[in-house]
Amino acid sequence: MTRRQWRWPLVFLTAAGLAVAAGVAVSPAASASEPKRPLDNDCSGGNVALTFDDGPGPHTRAMLDELDALHVRATFFVVGKNIATGGAAAAELLRAEVADGHSVQNHTYDHASITGASTGTAPLTDTQIKQELTRASTAIVAAGVPKPTLYRPPYGDIDAHADALARSLGYRIVMPWGMPGTNIMDSKDWDGSSTEQIVSNVVDGYTIDGNRYDGIEDGTIVLMHDGLEQETLNAIAALQPIVDHMNAQHLCATTTIRADATGGVVPAPPLPEPAAALNLVRNPSLEQRRGAGLAAEPICFQHAGADLAGTTARWSRITGAHRGVAADQVTVTRWASGDRKLVLSQNTADSSCLAVARPGVRYGTWVWFKGSWPASGAHPATVCVITYYRDATGTWQYWETGTCVDPSNTWKLTGYVTAPLPAGADAVSFGLALSGTGTLVTDDYSLAAQ
Repeated sequence: MTRRQWRWPLVFLTAAGLAVAAGVAVSPAASASEPKRPLDNDCSGGNVALTFDDGPGPHTRAMLDELDALHVRATFFVVGKNIATGGAAAAELLRAEVADGHSVQNHTYDHASITGASTGTAPLTDTQIKQELTRASTAIVAAGVPKPTLYRPPYGDIDAHADALARSLGYRIVMPWGMPGTNIMDSKDWDGSSTEQIVSNVVDGYTIDGNRYDGIEDGTIVLMHDGLEQETLNAIAALQPIVDHMNAQHLCATTTIRADATGGVVPAPPLPEPAAALNLVRNPSLEQRRGAGLAAEPICFQHAGADLAGTTARWSRITGAHRGVAADQVTVTRWASGDRKLVLSQNTADSSCLAVARPGVRYGTWVWFKGSWPASGAHPATVCVITYYRDATGTWQYWETGTCVDPSNTWKLTGYVTAPLPAGADAVSFGLALSGTGTLVTDDYSLAAQ
């Protein structure tokens, strides 16, 4: 799927404009001559997360009234500047959202594109990204509602580095769109779609660039807008037929956003580490070594790399481990190509170290790490999870490159869940690969069937 080129004008509302909106009971588009048919079923079909962006706006009050009448609870990603310029009326709307059981979350302060992809502007700097999120949260808390824990990047413009910055501030991403199969639904209310088109998009799905996006089902995250003009009125009018469909399919509404709301655009946050009894890695804390030297490999692991001639590296056992006494460090001082990594041993002599893996099963991988390497500039380095499997002939095959991480001077956990293990495979190996110059320290490896 190509990135959405969202270019709607974001109108920052005056306090007077919001005051009018706050005092309106229901807008004409939200009125109905027939009784409401609220959400009322046994939820056996699962839950859908309805989300609304860009408020508070002139029709937010009408949206809240319609959601209340339909017994729907939703998540609002609000723009900090709309709160600041809206004054007391905007704060009142946010408090009403929380009082009605909705969730209020962060859509940045200025609604600026973080990467510039949709607006043709320069990417925001690290400082600007942090300011956008922090200023929005400050405005939200000042309005009298809890500090957000989720954020949605404007236009869906994001990359792994910017998302890591947001996570470092305590925010988890909820994308407004996603790659096929990620179960994030764009209602397309923002592009001038009629009420009927919005309903069809949400209920029946749509096709973009030859990729099919199915209608709502269990776990779907739906993007709509409460901060626009006629577009929001059309969305309000679409809610009743959407709720009718949810009732027919036994779907309920939730404000709990699933953990994998990245849309496949940035890495998902790591899963919690498995219990020790479920960890398939032998010698996971790297305490046992093949010898006494500083460069001795941990038992059941090996110092490995691709295109070794392209790097000059030094391996060493260090203290100050994440757990236990020892951790493993690699320092690359010259790099032209390839990578260096500590992985579960692929040596035939160490076959007894590896747990039996089952074809068709997904595997979770976890590594604790810290280190320093250039993440930007003329010669940036990358550190990513890399996985391998042993095929039916006993040959090790490269499998997948997973989550990439930013440098850190403190211990952090990263993880990756693989695709189903290919037919005939019987073992898994993985590690963190440093491609470029820098220093990478790892410890406490975990592997578990998912």
